[in-house]
Amino acid sequence: MIFRSDEVDTSVCGLDEMQIEPDARIPDSEAQRLRRVIEGVIGDVFGVAHADLNRQSRGKARVALARQAAMYVTHVSCRLTLTDVGQIFSRDRTTVAHACAVIEDRRDDPVFDRALELMEWIVPTLICNGALHARFET
Repeated sequence: MIFRSDEVDTSVCGLDEMQIEPDARIPDSEAQRLRRVIEGVIGDVFGVAHADLNRQSRGKARVALARQAAMYVTHVSCRLTLTDVGQIFSRDRTTVAHACAVIEDRRDDPVFDRALELMEWIVPTLICNGALHARFET
């Protein structure tokens, strides 16, 4: 199953019906869709252009932080493995692990923490809303 959140009623949007093998890779089209949705939210919140988030290089510190937040929110909100998140963002799982550690350390800031809480709610909702049009089979 692509989406593994307990906070959104997945039966409503059909996500609970997706039959994906546990070791299967996320189809590229679905990975791209997830990335677009998540980077859209993160880009708006952090004020970072989509093109900057998509770059392979680290870039400026605020762009790197936004990209790390995107990976963190994907891992936490969608309950995907580090490997799955790495596939979505074209990064290694160890890069995703580092991103999650950086973001966890920043959660001591109440404003940053609240922004992440909101993104953790928004992302699954947006993904769920798009799931009706993005079903796939293994």
